[in-house]
Amino acid sequence: MKGRQMTGHQMSGKDKIIDLKKSIRLEVVKFIAGCILFALMAACTIISAVLLVLNPGLDFPHGIWILAVGGVVLLWEMGRAFWVRSPLPEGYAAVSRADCPPLFSLIDEVAENLGVKLPEQIYVCPDASAAVFVMPGIQNLIRAPEDRYLVVGLGFLTQMDDEEIKSVLYHEFGHYVQAATDDSASVYVVGQFSRSFISGDKNEVSNIWQMNTCNQKLLFGYFALWICRNIRRKYSELSRQMEYDADDIAAGHVGREILQRTLVHAACIRYNFGMVRWGMKKLEAAGLCLEDFYQALSAVAGFSRPRMAFLKHGVIRRIERLGPLEVGPTASSVSWTVRDAVLGSGLISRIFPSCPDGGDTVLPVPEFVRWMEEGADIYCRHLQRMRSVKLEIHLDRRKHFLPLAEGIYDILIDGRSVGTGNFMKGYDIRKRISPGTHQLTVRVPGGIGIACDPFMFEACDGDTCRLDMDYRYEFKGTRYRVFVGSFSRTALRS
Repeated sequence: MKGRQMTGHQMSGKDKIIDLKKSIRLEVVKFIAGCILFALMAACTIISAVLLVLNPGLDFPHGIWILAVGGVVLLWEMGRAFWVRSPLPEGYAAVSRADCPPLFSLIDEVAENLGVKLPEQIYVCPDASAAVFVMPGIQNLIRAPEDRYLVVGLGFLTQMDDEEIKSVLYHEFGHYVQAATDDSASVYVVGQFSRSFISGDKNEVSNIWQMNTCNQKLLFGYFALWICRNIRRKYSELSRQMEYDADDIAAGHVGREILQRTLVHAACIRYNFGMVRWGMKKLEAAGLCLEDFYQALSAVAGFSRPRMAFLKHGVIRRIERLGPLEVGPTASSVSWTVRDAVLGSGLISRIFPSCPDGGDTVLPVPEFVRWMEEGADIYCRHLQRMRSVKLEIHLDRRKHFLPLAEGIYDILIDGRSVGTGNFMKGYDIRKRISPGTHQLTVRVPGGIGIACDPFMFEACDGDTCRLDMDYRYEFKGTRYRVFVGSFSRTALRS
């Protein structure tokens, strides 16, 4: 009976994934159709202007010249955005089988058991992370990528035992089995393509000419923003469900207990990785450098465990859904062949050297660990303080009679998006930020049609800051100006 219930649950999850994938692919089709229509519209305006030059007697409106320039601007931006490809993240280093044979043996085993082909290339990075990914291009809007790549962080390779690394590989290759990278590639291409229209370098236009010549780019930017919002909402739900299904695949091969232990250990490694990196930055400010980062990470794990409040809700949910947490095997019963091979291969010095400049005074690991035993509580308070300010950004629904048409924009705090603004529907955005001085601005597609007065505000530890937004229409500039109507700050009561 229990097995049947699990099968029904898995089938329900698969049905949900199928529905979400269909929905995302429909949005991608809408995006492709929209691109074609906008490109045709731009081409028609350019052709009309050319015909007017060749045949001056044609009865075309004189404004066709402005539309034609706008068409050129749109086609140029679309062409440039379509061919932009993001490079590999900094710190990714390609490795071969000779660099770490035990790791490649595990990869061979996992790929064979799941019936998938080996990744095109294996990468190692300094972080505590792992992922199967693709290098998407414009062609992935209509067909799935053929090559897939694997990256595993040194944070995992130097801290996890072989069974835990195998669990990580089964989870990541589980996404491969689900063809999750097929959908993520098209979503990535749409997002990357649209970002050049949504994140203009300027938030204001200089004159009416620029406004008119960029009107087609503006319209396309709003269309791209609308599509991206729909895809982002659906893909976040899809990715969450696919994480669960990848966990089920991993649990079916390594066992539920080992997968749970891996998830818990991975969360601890990420937390301690951040703490050691924080401590290393403190040393650099004092003219010191750490002797061996990953040896220090292993030593710090002996006394440092993250609080539940610092764990992501998604990670906690993944651990809980596997059942009651059980104690794993003792250290003497596990194998460390991958870790030992990585430590003896020279990969660490090649990818993440401890003292790259060579001029700083080297601090031995034992001394750093003694210092971090006292600094662990300081780091904990530092993390709490980084999110101790409650921020509320509010706009009433239809605050004014105008606008009659929709107006959408990104709201930024210190240059990072915290939500999307909407004139007609209003919004309530709630975030946690660190104490200090912050700046609120907005970002609009192409930097056209909406301007913003940057607003600086000060927040103290424990404050609740509320910003009530407002807007007005400027006939002279033919644009809306967004600004902070009122600001209030409630201090923490001691």
